[in-house]
Amino acid sequence: MKNKKQVNILDVAREAGVSIATVSRVLNRHANVSKKTREKVLKVINSIQYQPHLAARVLAENKSKNRVLWRTKLIRVFSRSYPEAELKFFHIILDGINATLSDQGYHTIISGFEKFTEPVSADLLECDGVILVGERHEEVMNYYRAAHKPMVVVDDDPGDANIDWVIPNNEDGILQAMDYLISLGHRKIAYLGSTKGMPGWEERFTGYKKALEKSGLPFSKELVLDCMADIEEAKLHLLNRLKSPSHLLTAVVCCNDIVAVGALKACKEAGVKVPEQMSIIGFDDIHVCLVTDPNLTTVKVPRYAMGEEAAKKIMARINGEKSLGVKIVLPTRLIIRESCQAIKR
Repeated sequence: MKNKKQVNILDVAREAGVSIATVSRVLNRHANVSKKTREKVLKVINSIQYQPHLAARVLAENKSKNRVLWRTKLIRVFSRSYPEAELKFFHIILDGINATLSDQGYHTIISGFEKFTEPVSADLLECDGVILVGERHEEVMNYYRAAHKPMVVVDDDPGDANIDWVIPNNEDGILQAMDYLISLGHRKIAYLGSTKGMPGWEERFTGYKKALEKSGLPFSKELVLDCMADIEEAKLHLLNRLKSPSHLLTAVVCCNDIVAVGALKACKEAGVKVPEQMSIIGFDDIHVCLVTDPNLTTVKVPRYAMGEEAAKKIMARINGEKSLGVKIVLPTRLIIRESCQAIKR
């Protein structure tokens, strides 16, 4: 008999003469496995005393009924992250995921997407579900699709009608920001940041255009400063516009708070006072909004709640919920601080 520490899912598949995905389906009690195959795989599992080496999962053998019982369920979470500590965004989402799953007796293992730049280990299959935070990572998704694992994507469109996703109401958030600036008398409002490439950027830019239309203001390409969501890129784009004698801007709405920090830097370098001469609004409400001078008015994204909803949805799928993928949209709200001011007539 093999030592338990040396046995892995590949050994089970080899002994039973089936694929790793079939072993995974048996362990996860999927219905689309024949009785004969299920019994053969379980017999091998029991005979070689296989158990996942991850401490998160514990197998208990019931020899009389020839079945395997789970004591702990494992969720794998893959996430993007910003390198700069003060610009963290996704860690709050991860807190929501982890707390919600832990309360229900689930175990989580969180890692970066860079894990998939290395040779993929069969042990990665040993989970009950997967949550992807921050992007639709095709390699990760394809890997777990093949293993028939339920998945939830947070803050991106999965591009798959069978996968659930959780996002903030990006469009309405920008509408709130624009309505506020317009109520303060602003009419020349620039949009600074990414306008395409991710659903969130596109939805926020759509909100900008809809706010102009709703208020009867003309849309002008000259007021769209399309750039990467990066502090220095944003600073350079706005600075170039501010140096133009015909800029006439009185306000800037930004695709996120990082871009808004770049806007603040551009105004400082150009000698434009915020909020006396320029009003600026960000999006996300990350910690940096409270340490800028002035503190940033921004649109709050419910990051913790996004994590909670993703965790609830993955648990529902693991427990048998059947339907097409669901898009869960959570409300955003304007947080008014010090970076905006009414136009002085």
